[in-house]
Amino acid sequence: MCIAVIATGAACGGQGTTPPVDAPLQVIDGVIIYPDVPLPDAVSATTGAIDVTVRCGGSACGMTGYLKLALDDCNGGAVISSKTLLNKTLTSGVDITTTFDVLDPAMYCLTGFLSPGFHSMPMTGDAIASAGATHVTVVAGQVSPATLVLDSLQP
Repeated sequence: MCIAVIATGAACGGQGTTPPVDAPLQVIDGVIIYPDVPLPDAVSATTGAIDVTVRCGGSACGMTGYLKLALDDCNGGAVISSKTLLNKTLTSGVDITTTFDVLDPAMYCLTGFLSPGFHSMPMTGDAIASAGATHVTVVAGQVSPATLVLDSLQP
């Protein structure tokens, strides 16, 4: 699919100055779409995304296990979305990345931990973020970055 920029006359796929004559128009979230290039799936005119980078520090570096990430509403912990990434190793200078997409515009709290065991809450010895949750604001049509540093062990 192709997003046409009507005001500038930009064409789909960089071909010519107008869309193909036989291309059916679609309107998604108020944006005119043509069917010759893929439509981005992470964001739309009404939703956004968060690109998450997980890093390690201190005693958490070198651990391997399940990386559990969660987004909540920052108001009592209602989990909006979560991910579990299997067999991840926290290595100094090496980022682990993932994306939470199709999120409503709002403020989110990103939390996470890495554990050699598979469980839903941090347990003794799991890698955690000493700074607590990372706050990130999602804006419609944009991808927001968020970094979570796992740098200590759960007591």
